[in-house]
Amino acid sequence: MMQSLHEMWVARSPRERVMLGGLGIVLLVLGYVCLALFPSMHFRDRAIERLTMVQQTGTQIRQLVSSLSRSVPAATNGQNEALNVRLARSAAAAALQLARYEPEADGGAAITIENVQSAAALQWLAMLERNDGLKIRRLTMEPSSTGLVTLQASLIERKS
Repeated sequence: MMQSLHEMWVARSPRERVMLGGLGIVLLVLGYVCLALFPSMHFRDRAIERLTMVQQTGTQIRQLVSSLSRSVPAATNGQNEALNVRLARSAAAAALQLARYEPEADGGAAITIENVQSAAALQWLAMLERNDGLKIRRLTMEPSSTGLVTLQASLIERKS
């Protein structure tokens, strides 16, 4: 086999050898572009899209945090009401559904809200701090594949 290929190569004129060599180089470059550059450019574009999405989310969170830090706590409403009733009432007013409410030993509460938009949950928590006299001790937001989050928070009455 190799002998017959060598004989075919020797039988070609020098001009044909140059053209075949040039064609071989063009095919190698084209193979490199198709097999190496196109997939890496695709992954780079996807990474840029994900980075843009994360940066937008970060910007939204920073805006919410700055608005919270500028707000002055207002007078508390209904502090004589039980904490679970106040949380359920304010969650319903914000169109949120408490998935879990668990009282804590020190008078606080652990809550869970599933499948909620992060901005809506943060606005509701800000309203709780500002209007209902509650303080957030712990906050965890876990994203889901649907783009929504599961919020877990530990709340306690703010001491005057």
